[in-house]
Amino acid sequence: MAGFSVIDVLNQKSKEGIEEKPKARFRTKDIDIYNIYANEDNISDQNGIDEKAAEIKLLGLLQPLEVMYEPNQNGEEYKLIGGERRWRALKKLVEEENLQEFREATCQIRKPRSKNEEIIELCISNSYRKATPEKELERIKLLTDALKDAKAAGEKIMGYDLKSGRLRDIAAKILGKKPTQIANAMSINNNLIPELRELLEKQEISFSTAVEIAGLEEDEQEEIYSWYPDKIITVKKIREYKQRILEEQQEAELKESRQEAEADETEEEEEAEIEGQMEPERGYPEYCPDQDELEKQALEAFAEYMQYDVNSAGIKNLSELKEYMKNRYRTSGGTLCGVNGFDGWYDCRNGFITLSADNGDDDPFHEVVKKTIVKMADAISGLIKFDTEEQKTERVEIPQTNKVEVPGNETDERRHRLKLAKMFFDAVDTGKKSFELQKNDRNYQIGDVLELHEMSDGEETGRVTEKQVIYILEGFKGLEEGYCILGLSEVEGI
Repeated sequence: MAGFSVIDVLNQKSKEGIEEKPKARFRTKDIDIYNIYANEDNISDQNGIDEKAAEIKLLGLLQPLEVMYEPNQNGEEYKLIGGERRWRALKKLVEEENLQEFREATCQIRKPRSKNEEIIELCISNSYRKATPEKELERIKLLTDALKDAKAAGEKIMGYDLKSGRLRDIAAKILGKKPTQIANAMSINNNLIPELRELLEKQEISFSTAVEIAGLEEDEQEEIYSWYPDKIITVKKIREYKQRILEEQQEAELKESRQEAEADETEEEEEAEIEGQMEPERGYPEYCPDQDELEKQALEAFAEYMQYDVNSAGIKNLSELKEYMKNRYRTSGGTLCGVNGFDGWYDCRNGFITLSADNGDDDPFHEVVKKTIVKMADAISGLIKFDTEEQKTERVEIPQTNKVEVPGNETDERRHRLKLAKMFFDAVDTGKKSFELQKNDRNYQIGDVLELHEMSDGEETGRVTEKQVIYILEGFKGLEEGYCILGLSEVEGI
């Protein structure tokens, strides 16, 4: 009969004897170690074979090998999933000491339903093994790629829901790590240039240093590589380098904004006219929300933010507001969380203030409002309550008891995952920006940990920094009800 093979029938019968559904009990079989072959996807270091062989010779094989039935072209029938170091130690005892009693090994027989599940089982089997940073990066890439492929193919992995939640969180559970550690590893795998990756492999730079470098542009990474070997590359030096770049950018932006401020009224009107001409070119699709309504929400959110400045500086009218904003809002920026639901940030540069929204990748209104400083002051003046003598008498003082020392013990129960705009990430990460304005809808407490994820164009870049709350300011005149300012510091014990 065409296409019939006795070997295929026997193989199928052997596979049918292996149960697919996970159970507390599992099928074992004593298998000749020369009927087993190594798994090409296992990237774990095979160090300590001599020590493992001595242990098995003394105590016997304490843990079965994990294999799957998959004959190869060499006639070997079982592929290793877990226990390659034990398998090589057994072969050493047979070949070098002629101890034939170790030729057969008890094996747990597994049956992964796909290549991706096989890789995931392999990663789980080796997750307890210590590895070099380079090998750990390879393992994380192998696992995350398998999870992505499994999700794309609609595969179901026992014990893990690939459709809900982030794959990095699932990878963290499989490997027994924190999601931030997986995110940092993914950032290195995706962004670090090959020359620096080689230094990491040689342990010429640390893992923490590689994480810092991975957030930089390619040309900046190449400049850092040029330091080697004359200059030791450390986390401190990278942060100093980032700070220098940030200061140079701010200096350039300040120079541009000064030139803009020195322009006459005619030039300002021309810029406003050009801005108005640009509006029709946006070409928003018909299904998008009303732009006027979104602009109104953005202005309201910025006015809420400005109210604190108005009260703190004692601004009494529109004229004083314009003067204050000209001096203060040149090259700064911050987050916006309006009580009306607007979520985004503001950015000031080149004499303009831009209000942007963060409503997901499908929302085209990332840049909602862009006005000159003077025009922005006019736009929000009707939403501002200017400081008066009556308001001054009502001003609330926050008692100093609000400042509480950080508790000595760290807890994972008080952790908050938040977004952080790319323009602020380095300033927060290095400690230059040591505060965050947040809507207090999470009942923030002293000692809470903020897990801040860098956002660029509505997507996570993979860079994450963690800060601990050491001070909470709320209930102050000028802070909208429900909002607070969080004082931040480095997380204790990390």
